[in-house]
Amino acid sequence: MTMAAIKEKRLTSLVLKAKNKLSDNDEIPKKYTGAVVSAWENGKELYRRDDLTSLVNAFKDWIFVCASHNASCVAKGTFKLFVATKAGKRLIAPTKDIDKTTFKWLENNSGLHSYLQKANSVKEVINHPFIELLKTPNPFMNRYELLEMTALSLELTGNAYWYIFKDNLGTPRQIWVIPAQNMLIVPSKEKFIAGYVFKRGVETVPFDLSEIVHFKFPNPHNLYYGMAPHASIVNELNTKENMDKFENALFSNNCRMEGVLETEFELNETTFNRVKEQWKQNYAGVNKAGKTAILEKGLKYHNITFPPKDLNNLQGRKNYREIVAAVFGVPLSMLTTENVNLANAYVGDRQYYSNTILPRNRRLEGGINTKLLHLYDDSLFMAFDNPVPDDLDFELRKNVAYVKSGIRTRNEVRIADGLEPRPEGDKLDLGNSGGGAPVANQNAEVTPE
Repeated sequence: MTMAAIKEKRLTSLVLKAKNKLSDNDEIPKKYTGAVVSAWENGKELYRRDDLTSLVNAFKDWIFVCASHNASCVAKGTFKLFVATKAGKRLIAPTKDIDKTTFKWLENNSGLHSYLQKANSVKEVINHPFIELLKTPNPFMNRYELLEMTALSLELTGNAYWYIFKDNLGTPRQIWVIPAQNMLIVPSKEKFIAGYVFKRGVETVPFDLSEIVHFKFPNPHNLYYGMAPHASIVNELNTKENMDKFENALFSNNCRMEGVLETEFELNETTFNRVKEQWKQNYAGVNKAGKTAILEKGLKYHNITFPPKDLNNLQGRKNYREIVAAVFGVPLSMLTTENVNLANAYVGDRQYYSNTILPRNRRLEGGINTKLLHLYDDSLFMAFDNPVPDDLDFELRKNVAYVKSGIRTRNEVRIADGLEPRPEGDKLDLGNSGGGAPVANQNAEVTPE
């Protein structure tokens, strides 16, 4: 059997599996799949319109800085596993109650509403096979490396793929990150996606739909593949590449002819080539600038006098840095010390974790909760802890107002901040009872006890 026949057989098998897995309850509307998936795409690898390999190769200079920064900030985030308990159902795993702050944090996560609305109570799961799996997802990775590579793949290609290796009982045992630039999706008119194919050179490996967790950024151009942030600035990337080539040439040969060698004698081809090569070897290049030339008899050097080209691309490089930072959601205060002070650095830090890292955490949560955790129990879900730093100034003013208006005691404020209570701190300050905290006292400072 030829390689093409083997490949066609594998893809046909994927499509048949997708059809067989359909039931009356999960049937995909054919109006949708029939319109989105054309006849020539059905059951075949869907090639991407953008070149993901080129986007991965752009992982340098400011793209390296911004993409790495986002990936490491996602990877260092902490998360917890929860169970939404229902009447008559109990999870066989140790759990503990959650506090009001944690529950409010979960309530504000729109992706978790379906779990919380049907639950009698929500508890944190202390020990579970999923937690152990994430500690060592495979023999060569730990939790941090898994999340960092996943986040980095999303940053560079707009896609990230987990291969879930299961035991005979269908329980996940290992997680592997598959290079997104080598992954292709097989569309299906019945199931929308029939499966996935890893393709590198002549090597082709098909994956069943249930074996892959696909994370992706939104892409209005393609419903199957995500879009990387820097795919939106391809023109700027090309300009930067040409700018680098120009300046390298400028240093190597000054991007122009500096002078000419002149002789009254006629040179044959052999002599001409010898003189040219000797001149190139002895005097061409930035490392040989300023050398004194020794000319053969009859040769004269004439300098070509015209103004040299300046290296005036500094502003262009700054503009490029700002564009890259913008598409990756990284504030300039994290990339440079220019015009940065404590105030705007603090604001930039909060905006970064709120507008850049938090949505990326939500994207990972969605994929893990819907594609992986249901293999253990439908009531399980995970959620990252809030990555946004506390607004310390606001918290200070709020605590001062609460104490002065008699809403909280000093000890209640201390305990909430992880401090030990004081003997005299259990009394409420009722000096302003009934009227709330005076506006003039909102900015008052806490007097050290």
